[in-house]
Amino acid sequence: MFSLKKFLIAIAVIFGIGFLLLASDKPDKAFARIQADIKKENWADVYRQLSQKTKQELEIGEMIIAQHLDALGVKTDAKLTPEEKFIRSVNDKSKILRSFIETPSYKLVSVKNNDDAAVITISIPTMNETKDVKMIKEKGLWKLELDLSQPFKSVSKPQ
Repeated sequence: MFSLKKFLIAIAVIFGIGFLLLASDKPDKAFARIQADIKKENWADVYRQLSQKTKQELEIGEMIIAQHLDALGVKTDAKLTPEEKFIRSVNDKSKILRSFIETPSYKLVSVKNNDDAAVITISIPTMNETKDVKMIKEKGLWKLELDLSQPFKSVSKPQ
């Protein structure tokens, strides 16, 4: 007969194994996972894999935009969470924010890992260039830290 104690032990083992797998994660694998989530448009998971600094910068940008819209008399939905605002922004027709996080197909060139920070150099054949991607380890997990001054790809105008 299956007891509650055995069930709880099994759950603890499963969570322990999952934690060990994530804790031993590598920055390049985390970046690949983020890009896979972007391709699937799994924006909630992408948001969770952004660094705290990136989330704060995105939130500041949203506040500035909201203030400008408010000054123009345009109402904004202040009740949205930062995650909901992020999801709305990446789904926007202009795709401006999306251009900062989505890479076209890429090849890994190198990984420079310094414990809690890493720089991944990727080659983007379609753009004939290489880019450095910064990853930060927060609470044992690798997170993407965006450089909001450099999109991964050029931004086309919405149609």
